Amino acid sequence: MRIESTVELAEALVATLATGKRSACLFSERLEPALYGSPEFEQALRELALTHDRARIRVLVRHADRVLVDGDHRLVNLGRRMPSRIQVLQADEVAREDEREFLVVDNQALVLRTNAGRPDAIARDDDPGLARQTQRVFDRYWEQGLPAPELARLSL
Repeated sequence: MRIESTVELAEALVATLATGKRSACLFSERLEPALYGSPEFEQALRELALTHDRARIRVLVRHADRVLVDGDHRLVNLGRRMPSRIQVLQADEVAREDEREFLVVDNQALVLRTNAGRPDAIARDDDPGLARQTQRVFDRYWEQGLPAPELARLSL
């Protein structure tokens, strides 16, 4: 499915996430609140995190310092409440050069934007070949990821 607007993109992200049973990997520039901070996205993420004891959600952010510029963020808060299920890292210099943004769910479904600054994207709910290829890119970036102190659990 071709996506051409922010509204369609937000809906596709939630729908793709809702198909998940085991894992989700999100590579994002700054976790745009309009896409990743909605109550619908938070609910889909929470449901995936709680579906299975081994559910794993990994979030890699290119510019972690820009995530909380607008204030609180639902995805970040959920990650702080569920640190054993949701991990967040900051991308290293190499990954920051990649302009794409994507969500891969269960190595089966994905939403892929070739440029994070534009809403046009593709969503595929059953494309294991492209999903695995994109997952391999994510895994390489994840291995080089860095802690994101500004997004970590706050302690008193």
